Amino acid sequence: MNFLGHAWYSGDENDEFLAGNVFGDFIKGKIENQGLPIGIVKGITYHRYLDTVGDKCRGFIKLRELLGHEFGHYRGVIADVFIDHLLTVNWDSYNKVSLDSFATDTYRRISRSVHFFPDLTIRVFEYMQRDNWFVRNRDLFEIEKTLQRIENRAGNLVPICLSVEILRQRPGDFNSAFHEFMQEMIILAGKNKLL
Repeated sequence: MNFLGHAWYSGDENDEFLAGNVFGDFIKGKIENQGLPIGIVKGITYHRYLDTVGDKCRGFIKLRELLGHEFGHYRGVIADVFIDHLLTVNWDSYNKVSLDSFATDTYRRISRSVHFFPDLTIRVFEYMQRDNWFVRNRDLFEIEKTLQRIENRAGNLVPICLSVEILRQRPGDFNSAFHEFMQEMIILAGKNKLL
């Protein structure tokens, strides 16, 4: 899962935990000695846990398999982006609050702690908030643009953005794998968001 998924699984944890979970990929190596507040450290630790268990979920494996083999090791990255898209599309099945309200509240909460992160993370957060990444993930055109940026950073070696066409051709299969992933992760994350 990507930014939205990590924010969603943060639940009602404190603002530092939320920021750590959402931006966990931006802090590399050992986190204990980097001078970060304990809430952020716990959020980063939870982020890493979610990534580890999520990659082993049957639903995630099915998402990767649906993509075929042409995308190589980028299948996991693509699946993460698709999970955020599918979460927006299926938002009402997993939430009582609207996606717009969730996004606004989450950006507000992250803004209280993002200053503890490196400058790159702060810039990414500014773009995220300005362009409302959580909500725009509903639009497959935006997902395609996200994947194009990833493809560009990867040196255009793999046609990552073409994966959106597979999603367009098999929405039912991707939705089914997504729901299986969500049910597994709700249990593994230790948080039943439906209650």
